[in-house]
Amino acid sequence: MSRLAKPFSISSAGLLLLALSACSPAPEQETTAATPETAAAAEPVSASETSDVAAANQLTLHARLYVKDQTSTAAIGSSNQLQAAFYLQTPVQVEGSGLSARFTDVYDQDLVRGQLQASGDTAFKSDPALTEHYQMQASWPTPVAVTEGRFRVFAPEPSSIGEGYSVKVELEVPVSGDKKAQISSNGTLLDTEITHARPLACGTEADREICKLSYTVDAAPTVAQDEAGQLLLDSAKTLYASQGKINSDGGLIMYSSLVPVYGAVTSLEDGHLVIRSSQQYSLKFKEADMAQQLELVVWTTAPGDHWQPANLPPLTF
Repeated sequence: MSRLAKPFSISSAGLLLLALSACSPAPEQETTAATPETAAAAEPVSASETSDVAAANQLTLHARLYVKDQTSTAAIGSSNQLQAAFYLQTPVQVEGSGLSARFTDVYDQDLVRGQLQASGDTAFKSDPALTEHYQMQASWPTPVAVTEGRFRVFAPEPSSIGEGYSVKVELEVPVSGDKKAQISSNGTLLDTEITHARPLACGTEADREICKLSYTVDAAPTVAQDEAGQLLLDSAKTLYASQGKINSDGGLIMYSSLVPVYGAVTSLEDGHLVIRSSQQYSLKFKEADMAQQLELVVWTTAPGDHWQPANLPPLTF
């Protein structure tokens, strides 16, 4: 049987990433003997004082993410869909304030709430014939500490190619359910590996089904903000013009971990930093009908503060 490959993200406009590093020997320094005065001035900082400073500079980072991916290929009677809605929370360290604040990951306890459903079916009526069924899900109805999988929103970073910040979310969602694929020909029925009915984000690792979602949202590429931005700006403009579209080379830039999703907007709302990204498309790519929707809002609060911005992505579907 001729098997049709699943459509996936291929960018003909490559993203230029160039890292410059330089190493030079440390300058020699003179050694000065400590005097009683300097020794007295260099009193050690207590652990409690260090802890108090860290706590004073700590904020809570929140994220609401909604994702919907759909693919349908009539030629082989196949379709699949993934839908996910999550709330993520993690602590971060902050220096400065407002739109000049700088954030650092703490890698302390992450919290998650939300759900994911992934499904698909294939009914290729030929000889040999292929039938597939895929139905997986996971749910965390209330915020809980992350003990399996990965659910993380990373500290925002100043954008190198535009105004505002870029921010990344990364999820590795353990799912459970049913999957089955069979090939039949001349009365013979054989089990096989599922391919077309499984969403692109999902797969098997160590005998367990995992769905991975990873997105970096960044500002619209307008002006280089630093040396890295000067190198990346032209490529970012090309990718931004092509994302969610079929470009001149026939490639489709999907929303994925491969390249940033440009167009995020950063603002201050009631004194809280808020980063918003809202993107979607629906089109025919080669023999497949494809659609993606990505909604992400990230914001900061003081620890224990339950403030949240308006117009958040849904937590249910």
